[in-house]
Amino acid sequence: MKQKEIPGMFEGPIIPVALKIALPILLGNILQLLYMIVDTYFISLIDKSSTALISGTGLLFPLFFIFMAIGASLNIGISSLVGRTIGEKNTKIAEFISASGFSIGMIIAVPALMVGYLYGDQFIHILAGSELSQEALDSGLQYFYFVLPSFALMILGQIFGGILQGEGLTHVIAKAMLLSTVVNIILDPIFIFGLNMGVVGAGLATTVSTLVVIVYITWFMLGDRTSIPISFSLAKVRFSIIKEVVRIGFPQFLNLGSISIAIMFLNKLVGNIGELYMNSWTLVGRMDNILIIPAISVSAATITMISQNYGRQNLDRILEIYMKNIMLGLIMVFIAASVYVLAAPVLFSLFSNVPDVVDTAVRQVRLVSHTTLGVAVAIISGAAFQGTGRPYPAVVIPIVRMGILTVPLAFYFVQSLGMGIDGVYYSLIIGNIVVFIFAFFWARFHLKRISFKSLAA
Repeated sequence: MKQKEIPGMFEGPIIPVALKIALPILLGNILQLLYMIVDTYFISLIDKSSTALISGTGLLFPLFFIFMAIGASLNIGISSLVGRTIGEKNTKIAEFISASGFSIGMIIAVPALMVGYLYGDQFIHILAGSELSQEALDSGLQYFYFVLPSFALMILGQIFGGILQGEGLTHVIAKAMLLSTVVNIILDPIFIFGLNMGVVGAGLATTVSTLVVIVYITWFMLGDRTSIPISFSLAKVRFSIIKEVVRIGFPQFLNLGSISIAIMFLNKLVGNIGELYMNSWTLVGRMDNILIIPAISVSAATITMISQNYGRQNLDRILEIYMKNIMLGLIMVFIAASVYVLAAPVLFSLFSNVPDVVDTAVRQVRLVSHTTLGVAVAIISGAAFQGTGRPYPAVVIPIVRMGILTVPLAFYFVQSLGMGIDGVYYSLIIGNIVVFIFAFFWARFHLKRISFKSLAA
């Protein structure tokens, strides 16, 4: 089986290769953001004067983030494995990757669905703050039951997406996301207003459009257009591959899982301050992806580039890739943050007719946005560790930012100093600044001292 190589991957200018890989991911993530914005917008149109609808559905973001953490961990593990496999030209392992990844996904997704449906009501009450209305809780629960299948489908999509990303076929992922977003934009108004399903319709539209992603990617891979063949056969499941995917990916789950837990605590804290603040907090949480998307896109390129060069033992080039990609990520996030700050007043007025909600959201954006440069460095640095098969440092970085700094400081500022919602904002700022310094110097130190370790045959 002939494995494909991206021109310029192992020598020559770095930024053009990074952009070639990152831009389709950027487009796909922008479409994912548009997907979330469309859902939020149509939900807000049910009643733009209500603070309950957005607050209630916003309660589910930490649960969505947990499923995303599971899917992303498998994506990272498989992407890193595929990249190293291609770098080593190890065709023996290649034929077993997809079946092994799919088996992990099914083992996780099916029990997760069962738990979600059995304990959905309890989850909503645990996540809600004391100041949220019953209308907000009811909206959150109705939405949850119909959006839950999309969470499980997302895990499977991330598995196959990891194969494509590891090969550098990120344009296929972007096309899948475009198709999914178009389907969601069409179905949202039909389900929510045409069939009068309300927030239930928004959840159902999300599930259907996520299924479209799975169907499209599966169709593409079955067409023998990838180096890694797709297979659902149990005979091709290999424990050694599962072990390696979990070894690389599980720390990513801990990484994103710790962020999800932190968001749960912050949501609870903001919910205790007031439903109005929860509404604006939820809106900003959705829109803040504008800032994270460039960093995620560059980090995806970083994993592919570093893992393939690691497989080829181009150790000197790895540090150069990291430094150039950090620079690229910072420039992209700075531009995004500047545009976001300018557009915030108009942007948030589209989702609410409540002036205090809009003003609070705009204040958060103006205070916090540019400090997200620290988050960009943290994400790209974590990708550098993962690309060399050292995933656990990527767990420590968000724990430092969220678990040690942001969440404890937020509770201290709000509950002990009585700073209200501003206390939450300042805790985010401090966490972002500290992690910038911490992640950059740790990753740079690591990449200067790495050694090569081959995959098992």
